[in-house]
Amino acid sequence: MSEPIDDVHVTCAPSAQLTGLVTRYTGYRMTSAQPGVHRGLPSPTATLIVTIDQPIRLLARPGVGEQTFDALVGGLHDWPELVAYGHVQEGMQIDVTPLGVRTLFGMPIGDVRGNSFELADVIGRRATRLSERLRGTQCWQERFAICDQMLSRWATTPRSVDVVALRALEVLTARHGNLPIDQLADDVGFSRQHLTRRVRDELGLSPKRLAQIIRFDRARRMIEPDQSTRALARVAADCGYADHAHMSRAFRVFAGCGPTELFEDPLRLVPIVQADRDVGRASLVA
Repeated sequence: MSEPIDDVHVTCAPSAQLTGLVTRYTGYRMTSAQPGVHRGLPSPTATLIVTIDQPIRLLARPGVGEQTFDALVGGLHDWPELVAYGHVQEGMQIDVTPLGVRTLFGMPIGDVRGNSFELADVIGRRATRLSERLRGTQCWQERFAICDQMLSRWATTPRSVDVVALRALEVLTARHGNLPIDQLADDVGFSRQHLTRRVRDELGLSPKRLAQIIRFDRARRMIEPDQSTRALARVAADCGYADHAHMSRAFRVFAGCGPTELFEDPLRLVPIVQADRDVGRASLVA
């Protein structure tokens, strides 16, 4: 593939060397007749976005002014970030686990709670080299290989990491966020108060909020455009919500709108492409 495909997301799993640190690469190129805004949704992973075309621009929210980044590092958040886009937007999004933030960037993910940073301010010249190499090719498979190569070089043994907090996140993720926090505390062998403090210090959010985000993230990935109310009710039940209305309230908190309105955003309706690194081609995913 010699050129990026217009208006698609190209996804790829990282190499085995990055298991537990990075969950997914998403290369994107989107074109639009008019500038607009889309939502950056909460998830249980941190986000690294390296721009290839124009810088990424986060719109102002209470207490934080408008911010512009060439390569953005964002921690866990429980609100929708509003991202401005122009006529062309191209870049690479890398989903990084809390352990990955410690290992690749040398800091706890809780340090970026409620904030986003320029990658160069965190790791220096390595950020510039990553950006330059990604911009040096138009082939998505080559870009994925560059990410594998460079991030693997960055990986170091974390000097300190709260294994209790990471274990709590692991249990919550395995249960899709459907676990009472008292039971979670029992499972990891600490009081609820002590567990909450350690999780908040390491990850930036309370165990209860993490569980809500994990449940929301699963639900929004299961929902498809134009689903019927009955189908949405099944998703709500599968994800542990009491009913469709309960799920809709969660979407309004974390996405700023209900599930139906979320998928009216045209940037969420572009084709999804799954990259096959073994054969070096891309195929549409149904």
